[in-house]
Amino acid sequence: MRPCGLVRPLPVLAGSLVLAGVALLGYAAAIGQAQVVLVLIVPVVVGSGPWAFAGMLLLMTGFLAGFWAAATRRGPTGAPPPRIDEAPGPAPPRPAAPKQRVAGFVLVGPIPIAFGSTKALAATMLLLALVALLLLLVAPALWGRP
Repeated sequence: MRPCGLVRPLPVLAGSLVLAGVALLGYAAAIGQAQVVLVLIVPVVVGSGPWAFAGMLLLMTGFLAGFWAAATRRGPTGAPPPRIDEAPGPAPPRPAAPKQRVAGFVLVGPIPIAFGSTKALAATMLLLALVALLLLLVAPALWGRP
């Protein structure tokens, strides 16, 4: 018997497995079979008992089921995508949009990562990232540590 199409069972199963895994890991931490520590901003679970193992197993199974559900997802109606020979003709050309220039930077710890749509913008972002890094390194010395 096929489901009615309103709720797909695989994403629900994936979410349920993830929640059950988190609950088991919480229980394992409460009874001393697991420890949760933060490495930078990433939570790391260290377990030494069967409840921690079961929680991690459920968590990983839930993640895999979620990835599988996303990879095998069909259109909104559940119908397979149209075949190439059934696809509509080419779309009419749109007017050319003005060229956009974008740039930015990310500081991953002390490592600046700069990007931009042109080399000049990327170089400017790298310079700004280095200035921001310098400010982050000098600010504690200027204003003292809390």
